[in-house]
Amino acid sequence: MKKIGIWVVVCVLVLHIGHSEQAYSKTYTDCEWTLEPKTDGSVHVEAEITIGSTSSSYEFSFPKTAPADYMDAWDAETKKRIEVTEKRKGDRIHYTIKFQGTKKAGFRFIVEFEQLKAVEEKDEIYYFAFGWECHSDTSHTATVILPRNHELLHTEYIDPEKVSSRSNRVYATFAEDVLEEESFRLVVVFSEKGVQLRKEAENSFNLGLYKEAKKAYEEAAGFYLQLSLLYGWDMTSFIEDLLGYSKECDNNLAEEKYEEAVAAFTNGDYTAAQVSFIEAQNMFLSAGNSEKADECQDFIDQCTQLLEQEKIRSEAEELFNEGITLFEQQQYEEAKTKFEEALSKYTELQDEEKIQECQDWISSCEKELKGFCIGSVLIFTTLLGAFLVRALTSCRSGH
Repeated sequence: MKKIGIWVVVCVLVLHIGHSEQAYSKTYTDCEWTLEPKTDGSVHVEAEITIGSTSSSYEFSFPKTAPADYMDAWDAETKKRIEVTEKRKGDRIHYTIKFQGTKKAGFRFIVEFEQLKAVEEKDEIYYFAFGWECHSDTSHTATVILPRNHELLHTEYIDPEKVSSRSNRVYATFAEDVLEEESFRLVVVFSEKGVQLRKEAENSFNLGLYKEAKKAYEEAAGFYLQLSLLYGWDMTSFIEDLLGYSKECDNNLAEEKYEEAVAAFTNGDYTAAQVSFIEAQNMFLSAGNSEKADECQDFIDQCTQLLEQEKIRSEAEELFNEGITLFEQQQYEEAKTKFEEALSKYTELQDEEKIQECQDWISSCEKELKGFCIGSVLIFTTLLGAFLVRALTSCRSGH
């Protein structure tokens, strides 16, 4: 298993039998640890220890870089306090729990202390390392209680026998028998960042805020992917689930955009409808919903056709209005041309009513043009007749 390269704090607990350097008993000492790591870097420790051989004291030792803030001890049965003395030696601090007289194997006492600088934080991820070693065979049970709303991401050295949750706190229980001169060690990695992102995503999703939910789901997936790549943890299935929720948000966002597009289409705003259908189609494709993407394409094609028809109708109406203006100005030839161009476009649109109007106007132009021609001939004939009369009169006067 790949180890995490972090600063590891080891609490060295040394069992003394009386005050001598005699050989140690092979009888197991039993330690039941309750460890509460905190985000301020400290860990609250409470342990019930059952000694495995006759002894008059018990000693804890800490490095000066991670000292204990305080240490209390008491008899597990009588609840009477037990004296604790402190001594600094070299780079370590030694705490000696002095029993009242020599205690036989099976004596139980409880010790409680707060150890500082036992938890390291990096990028909102917390690493708690705990270690114990003793000159006797020892049986360990350790329950690590994480801060509220934090999740257990990973463990090292030993896997938990049980992980449960209550009151928004995770309880991870470890157990191991350690032989003389060996160590009981564990590393717990935890964080609330992923929990917060998932909660934010779920709340937004339930409120129908799919854009915000999508963003939070993708940030959560990115958070766990970073852990997976950095430490080699297999979180593929979990990440895929988060991305699946993100796609569900895409689908819901696409449905909203689709409804917006349909409303614009119904109201005849085909430009806005087409833009919205294209956006919805892209969202459906992102969500893997090809059926709805095809529906969007059908509407996009209809919008394209209707927009083209709108353009043709606008051009036809402009030509038609120009024809009327020219007609009123008695420019019948030009008016007729405009009406004929408008007629062509209305024919393409199959607008029977406007087709008939154009044809009527064209007929009116032709009538006016025909009347103009007849009038011009009459005027010419009249003028010609007058000219001839005048010419004849002049000839007679000359004779």
